[in-house]
Amino acid sequence: MNYLIDLNASLFLLINSVWTNPLLDTLMPALSRAGNLGVIWLVLLSAVAAFGKKTGRRIAVAGVVALAIGFVSSELIKDLTMRPRPFVTLEEVRLLVSDVGVHWPMDVAACIVLGLPSGWAGARLILGRWKRGAVKWTAKEPEGVEAAPEVEYVFREVLGR
Repeated sequence: MNYLIDLNASLFLLINSVWTNPLLDTLMPALSRAGNLGVIWLVLLSAVAAFGKKTGRRIAVAGVVALAIGFVSSELIKDLTMRPRPFVTLEEVRLLVSDVGVHWPMDVAACIVLGLPSGWAGARLILGRWKRGAVKWTAKEPEGVEAAPEVEYVFREVLGR
């Protein structure tokens, strides 16, 4: 366990003090603020729902479900682990805002691992039903024109038919 803690600290210091970039130093705090409580995702999902008609609304609902799954599981993990943030534990942490230096690299990796199944679950729960029953192809090919085998294969794979 000590090896993982030391590795996490070493990775953090490498990212925080060596892999720096002025553009990212400006961009990351803005993205972090926009990402608080999923605000940026909620705005994007609202746009999809507003302009995407029925399909857009279903996709937006799937996104909200995925956000909820990710948020709840993330909060549970935070409560279970309760570890101090890097800026509290390490000396000479470069802070971009009053509390940046708040994520350990392995926590970020864990969030990615958690976010992927959350997104899959949201899509599966909402879009899975839609995909099975509601998609119908009404357009017909012009006389004498056949679809390329690759196109047919892609449609079969995407639609599960």
